[in-house]
Amino acid sequence: MIAKIITHADTRPDAIRKMRRALQELALLGITTNKDFLSAILQHPNFLAGDFNTHFLQQQFNYIAPCYTERQQHYFALAALAYQWTQRKQARILLSELPSGWRNSDHAPQQCAYRLGDTVLSLQYRSADSQQLHVSIGDQSYTIQIFAPMPSNHIRIAINGHLLRFILVEQADKLYIHQNVLAIQCYKSYRVSAKPSKRVAAADIGRRCPARL
Repeated sequence: MIAKIITHADTRPDAIRKMRRALQELALLGITTNKDFLSAILQHPNFLAGDFNTHFLQQQFNYIAPCYTERQQHYFALAALAYQWTQRKQARILLSELPSGWRNSDHAPQQCAYRLGDTVLSLQYRSADSQQLHVSIGDQSYTIQIFAPMPSNHIRIAINGHLLRFILVEQADKLYIHQNVLAIQCYKSYRVSAKPSKRVAAADIGRRCPARL
């Protein structure tokens, strides 16, 4: 046993609601837990009604593990990108004020990819400024606004104006990501080196450097 969570309230329904909230916000990353299983039990109508016995799991409860929508998978990949981009930015010593990926001529976007289960998501991104990224995943486009630094493994970002907070733990080639009711293991499958664009716009040549040298 890793931990025991106990909730109490004036009524049983209130205690159940408190327990569901506690499990939703519990971030326990890097190991396999039964958190989703317990959350599903707390939402079962027979459990809520108090109409169950010791054979509940065998006879009444049919657990289906959570699956992620395409948008949820994209949000996890965007959180991983924002987290690693922020980590690299904070670790820079030289030209720390220069936006990541900046060039003085037209250039191809930076690229990276993440594997979530059997799905590999390829991301193309450009930095608009020191706190904003424009990202494409397939035919979907996103704008990420990264807010002030939080504790080392937390990140707060707005994805297309939708404010979200993620908790991440990085371990070797894996990123464990938690976002409220969702959690996933994300593999940093590879980084892709962007090929320079053959087209160079005349207006971009000699573009002024946005940082002090």
